[in-house]
Amino acid sequence: QLKRLASGEEFDVLVVGGGATGAGVALEAQLRGLKVACVEQEDFASGTSSKSTKLLWAGSRYLVKGLVKLFSPSSIMSPATAWNDFMGTWHMVLGCFRERTYMLTMNPHITNWVPIAVPLDKWIIWPPPFDYPPAALGPCTGLFVIFFKFYDLLGKYVAPNSFVMSSEMKYVAV
Repeated sequence: QLKRLASGEEFDVLVVGGGATGAGVALEAQLRGLKVACVEQEDFASGTSSKSTKLLWAGSRYLVKGLVKLFSPSSIMSPATAWNDFMGTWHMVLGCFRERTYMLTMNPHITNWVPIAVPLDKWIIWPPPFDYPPAALGPCTGLFVIFFKFYDLLGKYVAPNSFVMSSEMKYVAV
């Protein structure tokens, strides 16, 4: 393929970088009828892209960490700062939802849903998730289920809904 580049042949688009983003851009441009050349310094998908999960997520971990920080004892000392920090996280997570929805809507030919399981095999989790002691009671209080249902709502139910899976169902799901 290097001979084509050296030959003086003209291309509509030159994509520099053959990682997940570059390969996606090259594919999309080619599917739109453009003549595309894609160059990569190493081997395709060998750099950062080889370490990425390539998941379109919407920041559930950031939302949890923002909530933990908002409801931590340290936020009592400066509630306005804690609220402003949380709102920054909130807006970032909503932006992630918008980006995910856009990608899924505009590129259904290169996206698909992959179910992710959150194993909860104990009623009380210790050490607690996110070093937040009240979260240790998440499974027995239904807090985790409520969070994931709230997360579904934030995403406007674009993704398949979260659900509780019995320990017997885990073998079926795998």
